[in-house]
Amino acid sequence: MVGASIQAKLDGQGRLYQQIYRAIKGDILSGHLGHGEKLPSIRTLSADFGVSKSVVQAALECLTADELIHSVHGSGIFVTYNLQTKKQPLKKNAPEQDASVAGKPAPAISNFSKAMEDENPHLIFLQRLRDPKPQYNLEYGTPVASAALRTKWSKAMTLAARLDGEKYAEAAGEISLRTEIARYICKSRGIGCNPEDIIICNGAQQAFDLVSRCLYTDQASVAFEDPGYFNARRTFHANGYKIIPVPVDESGMQIERLLDLSNPNIRLACVTPSHQMPLGSVLSLDRRQMLLAWAARNETVIMEDDYDGEFRFGSRYIPSLKSMDEHDNVIYIGTFSKTIFPSLRLGYIIAPERFRTHLLNAKTVSDLGTSALLQKAAAIFIHTGGFAQNLAATRKAYAQCRNALITSLKQSGRNLKIVDGAAGLHVSVLFPEPISDRIVPLTNALLSRSVSLHDPRDYFFEKEACNMLIFGCTQIDKTDAAESVGLIAEEMARHQLC
Repeated sequence: MVGASIQAKLDGQGRLYQQIYRAIKGDILSGHLGHGEKLPSIRTLSADFGVSKSVVQAALECLTADELIHSVHGSGIFVTYNLQTKKQPLKKNAPEQDASVAGKPAPAISNFSKAMEDENPHLIFLQRLRDPKPQYNLEYGTPVASAALRTKWSKAMTLAARLDGEKYAEAAGEISLRTEIARYICKSRGIGCNPEDIIICNGAQQAFDLVSRCLYTDQASVAFEDPGYFNARRTFHANGYKIIPVPVDESGMQIERLLDLSNPNIRLACVTPSHQMPLGSVLSLDRRQMLLAWAARNETVIMEDDYDGEFRFGSRYIPSLKSMDEHDNVIYIGTFSKTIFPSLRLGYIIAPERFRTHLLNAKTVSDLGTSALLQKAAAIFIHTGGFAQNLAATRKAYAQCRNALITSLKQSGRNLKIVDGAAGLHVSVLFPEPISDRIVPLTNALLSRSVSLHDPRDYFFEKEACNMLIFGCTQIDKTDAAESVGLIAEEMARHQLC
């Protein structure tokens, strides 16, 4: 049975998945798509609308939640709504709500919820998790978990379960893990701190939320790298901050532009100095000193997101910004997502003493503390050498893959500007002009050839300004780098990139 065609067009209002939702919903409610009729496949809808499959899937999730459609495993997606009986669809999960439902006024929602309505990060993240990964996965984000890592972690978990792992942890975190982190962070990142200075949290994402809530005041603003890490930016936006974008270049955030700002409401600046996300540059020494001086002079705070600072290739470690801070104005955020498993959801905050009580209160109210069992297991894993052994192995593997990837990009026959900060788990390629309108056609074409690339547009304050592609180097073997880059180069030529 061939799927029916979609008659309605996108209206250009809001996010793409919202437009597709409205288009298909309109065809169903108008009778163009009748009860029991089969919809086109996700791949076909993706091609017809010129969007990624994840965007189509997000729209279909909303339509399913509204009981307009349903899927049959192995058969396809079918229209549930019957125009003849006029059974009204549910609206509770639609991406946009009507002003009223059945004559009742729409429920009041918080400013936090309103800030999230436009982007709907839940569905975006959900679809990214569900997207099948093809043969050549060059997306950014997920490290490889080796058999050796799984075995050693399982042993640590088993031992932790015997050590009162069923009890609550204090809000600051298990003292055993904080002690191990204090030792490690001093050696690896040059940060001198005590276990009492560390707060364990559920990944860096919770750290962003705790910091943003504790520092918020009326009309607060935050200076943010542009492009910059979108999940951190969304968190500050949801918590009421005005986002002040500051451009980045191959020496990191342009601190000169930050100094030109006259906004007295800037409470903090958020930076990724060791490996700018997503550009990949390293914040230069002179800019680090300028940023620290700016914070001291204006009594503001710097949030240092050191998301992959452990992965430095071909040279010594670059000192963390926190290790250079003489005025105690830097809040340092670290994570185990790239060095162990992202599914652990373990991160940590090293904050100035004047904020520590506020952060601990916020942490307690948020969740009463991170899992004691996972914390004890992580402490055992670090103390017994499993962490150091895994880090050494992954550094070597990622360095080989990264070098092969860069070599293949240089030999691709395209005139590519590669940003090589000799650090991190991805490589960025810059273009002389924005390519936002070509990213979805390019990534869809690559998917049809078993290659997946990360969509970088969300990193940009204005998505239309996107002028880069990001190549992850954790999920692809070094021997596949040339083949995958060759396919990418062919599609870049077809889509007139360089």
